[in-house]
Amino acid sequence: MVNFHDYDKIRLLLVLLIVTTVNISCSRFLEATPDSNLNTISGLADLQKLLDHSSHNAEYPAAAQIGGDDYYLTSADWSSMINSNDKNLHIWSEDAVGDDEWYYCYKKIFEHNIVLEELQKIKRTEANKEEYNQIKGSALFLRSYSFYHLAELFAPQYSPRTLNDQGIVLRVASDINAPSVRASVEETYERIIKDCLEAQSLLPKTKVFNTRPSRAAVWALLAKVYLATANYELAAQSADSSLSYYNYLLDYNSLDTLATVPFIPQANTEIVFQSVIRGSSPMLPSICKVDTVLLALYGRDDLRRKLFYQRNADGSHRFKGNYNGTRTDILFNGLAVDEMYLISAECNVRLDKLSAAMADINALLVKRYARDTYVPYEIRDKYAALALIIDERRKELAFRSARWSDLRRFNLEEGLRDTIVRKLNNKQYELLPNSNQYILELTEQP
Repeated sequence: MVNFHDYDKIRLLLVLLIVTTVNISCSRFLEATPDSNLNTISGLADLQKLLDHSSHNAEYPAAAQIGGDDYYLTSADWSSMINSNDKNLHIWSEDAVGDDEWYYCYKKIFEHNIVLEELQKIKRTEANKEEYNQIKGSALFLRSYSFYHLAELFAPQYSPRTLNDQGIVLRVASDINAPSVRASVEETYERIIKDCLEAQSLLPKTKVFNTRPSRAAVWALLAKVYLATANYELAAQSADSSLSYYNYLLDYNSLDTLATVPFIPQANTEIVFQSVIRGSSPMLPSICKVDTVLLALYGRDDLRRKLFYQRNADGSHRFKGNYNGTRTDILFNGLAVDEMYLISAECNVRLDKLSAAMADINALLVKRYARDTYVPYEIRDKYAALALIIDERRKELAFRSARWSDLRRFNLEEGLRDTIVRKLNNKQYELLPNSNQYILELTEQP
């Protein structure tokens, strides 16, 4: 029987052969790129095609969404699921593993490293500088983006107590024979931040296509990373930097609340960087039911209730507000302007800048409520303001995999900790604050 690492190496070798062999055509690896007659890497255009492949915007981890509390499953639906690992992820079983999440992210990272290494063989000139910088910055951003998603699943929550704990494998070269050694939690986040800071100096300020990185996207990622590490000063600065480059919010009054698919990615100008999670059984719209506590948070004039959710025949609700523009289990988890307002608002509260926090949250919510119904918040109490913003994060970022990250970081704060409960087949399952089940395992550890 092939073990996990042998299987992983075989698949990575196949990718390497596809990238470097001259006579391979119509490869699955490159078929979705523009002008996809790429047989071998021979210049900057080929490297851009490699980065433009749709896999760099797709197949991000689903485990964060599966493990969160945006939804529930009935006993019958959970029991009938064929994928045993998805079933185990749903109940936070000790038998749950993250092999797929690990593989798809490191497959992308391998390709990003190929691009960075091939770039070193090409001379940067005044004529090609812009294209060269775009490619290098994109590869650095995309690698950091995958590292971030891995850290949120496979590393302990960042805190002063976990800095020296085991983080993730920081692959920064394409050599698949190099040993897999896990960096510390501190080294993991330092690498993500370092590469992002380099990338932002190389990329254009705003997006050309939302499937390609921009400077606004890099600062958006940094805002999420700094928020995860409780560096509220830098998180606020990063969110504000992202918004300084791109701050367009959709007015939900312009959308059709009765539409089956209210959000279309091509027309959703709020998206800063487009990415989606891989499909999974628990997220199938036919069985995934919206958590009733989450649903109850939306007020009567809040347009998100009708734009995000649809009532089922049995009285439950399903999610339809996917920024990916589909009614499938492939959900948007990318970077968008609304999240930057929320990060700025939360950080401003934590930094005792309540007026700035209220300005942030009001700028967002006026676009979310029925026209002429929204009354701006003027909260002067820090704890009340933080409670409001945490609720707004739940409401705005539902089904975007953001809740998992929030649960992890809130577990470190007295008063914000939460226990998630599932009830299936007359048995209760619990995910306790700071449980080891917040850290995914592999079939075989590197």
